[in-house]
Amino acid sequence: MSIETVSFHVLTPEDVLKLSVKEISKISLHKKGQPHFCGPNSLFLGSTSNEFVCATCNRRPDECTGHTGHITLNRRILHPLYVGTVLRILRGVCFNCLSKLPEKGKCTVCKAKKQPKLLKKGIRILRDGHAMKGDEIWEILQAAEVTEAAGLVLENLLIPPVMIRPSVAKVSGSKLRGQDDLTMALVNIIRTNRKIREADEEDNVDAAEKQEEALAYYIACYMVSNFFSVSRIQMASKLYGKFEQTAVITKYTAYHFLFGYLWGKLTKLGFIPMMLVHIGFEIYENTQPGIDFFRRLGYREYGGDAAENVAADLMAGVCGYALARSTT
Repeated sequence: MSIETVSFHVLTPEDVLKLSVKEISKISLHKKGQPHFCGPNSLFLGSTSNEFVCATCNRRPDECTGHTGHITLNRRILHPLYVGTVLRILRGVCFNCLSKLPEKGKCTVCKAKKQPKLLKKGIRILRDGHAMKGDEIWEILQAAEVTEAAGLVLENLLIPPVMIRPSVAKVSGSKLRGQDDLTMALVNIIRTNRKIREADEEDNVDAAEKQEEALAYYIACYMVSNFFSVSRIQMASKLYGKFEQTAVITKYTAYHFLFGYLWGKLTKLGFIPMMLVHIGFEIYENTQPGIDFFRRLGYREYGGDAAENVAADLMAGVCGYALARSTT
């Protein structure tokens, strides 16, 4: 038998369901000493430990290459790797009658001359300055019968086998294990997806919209290559636009620097008390009241490596303190 043609396309929601052996809906990695059956490390996706066999094919790790699962998203999310492609497709659709536009841009069906201004900003598409939601984009593509756009708006997210994201022992011989970045990204996606469902059940529209933005962010973290290793400024540039969000981060870093400087100038207390108070601020900013307070100041949490973020904040305070002491 010879192969005559090979075709490539983005996985559609139906393709994902065909490839999946298990829907993953829990954030728990383990339960009662074994991988949670509905968690990201479910035995249905394979096993990396000789203590367990694969729940799908009943084979040991050296015989099973693993299986894929899926997450059913509670919101349609624009595929972060194909934002530019979707933008080009939308620019070829009349938003008035949803027919395809000719090259000159004037609709020959409804004769509409003016179309909305569409721009790409990070992982979002702006329509006249407002971010378009995944459901809105999907409805336009379906109404315009853009068949080649299937899969560019995510409804089901494919989960890779456990074998390609194994956990590792933090210390040799220890039972404590560190999870792969992909696994932790999946945990964030499942948690945020669940919060959207809870907000819908409570009819909390504002909370649902905030969690939808967070879900799009975490899916981008999951898909974009080497996303977790980029700095906070680079991360903001990738997602929300270069100049605006860089200014926000610079402003927040300045808060920490100013705190250290004023502490060194206005108090006689030493370095250790300053660091203790500073660490207290770091703890406070991760509580809900702290998040709300800093959001009012214009700061927005971008996620990423928490240890890296805390170290950067503390270093800004130390630099401010050192400058104040050196000029005293």
